[in-house]
Amino acid sequence: MSVTRVAVAESDPELRPGSDAWSELVAELQRTKPDLLVLNELPFGPWLGARERFDGAAWEESMAEHEAGLAALPELGVPLVVGTRPADIDGRRCNQAFVWTPDAEPSSPHTKQHIPDSPGYRETTWTEPGRASFEVSEVGDLRVGFLICTDIMFTEHAREYGRGGVDLIVVPRAMPPGASHTFDVALRMTAIVSGCWVASSNRGGQDSAGEPFEGRGCVIDPLGNTVAQTSAHQRLLVHEISTDFSDWKKSVYPCNVV
Repeated sequence: MSVTRVAVAESDPELRPGSDAWSELVAELQRTKPDLLVLNELPFGPWLGARERFDGAAWEESMAEHEAGLAALPELGVPLVVGTRPADIDGRRCNQAFVWTPDAEPSSPHTKQHIPDSPGYRETTWTEPGRASFEVSEVGDLRVGFLICTDIMFTEHAREYGRGGVDLIVVPRAMPPGASHTFDVALRMTAIVSGCWVASSNRGGQDSAGEPFEGRGCVIDPLGNTVAQTSAHQRLLVHEISTDFSDWKKSVYPCNVV
């Protein structure tokens, strides 16, 4: 059996190294000492999807902010960090997953495949899917798969991850309060159909463009139960996940239905 301490967060809506919010995050991580931290979707700087029109300078600035954010990750004192970043890949602007460790360049196992276009979330203006790849990453003692925000609405991906032996599906997201019910159901179904643990982090509060984010980072067990959830009063939580639990769940309904 492998047990991993996974942290989820309700991050500042425009997180930046050196800010008060960053210092508070560092202090809480040093106190709780997780093995793995899940950051939210595109965590550093402004949320580009709030802008109705593409702005090349803003895109370049966001990439630079995320490069600086990844360079500052050693300050967190966590051995494994996952999240997403903006990236130019083969002529496409993508929302790219990353797996960071202190002793290697970040790996990039996935790009967001299902991209919304709605007020506050004009993501098709800014990004497009990269190569359709749902790679499994070896992250510490875990086999990890990524579903980035709206990707979780397509449960076939979660089911394939479960069949591929994934222990944990991480879901970095940026989500408004009005979508809470939809995402609650989708996150739980992701766990139920895959037999995996699910860990998701989200922005919290309101950004400089006035866009509100719901927060409520969470950990969901393989049965679909929410076992940890952040709030404005407790913005980071750590939960121990067991691979024995996820291994067992994959052997029973509905995961054993072909």
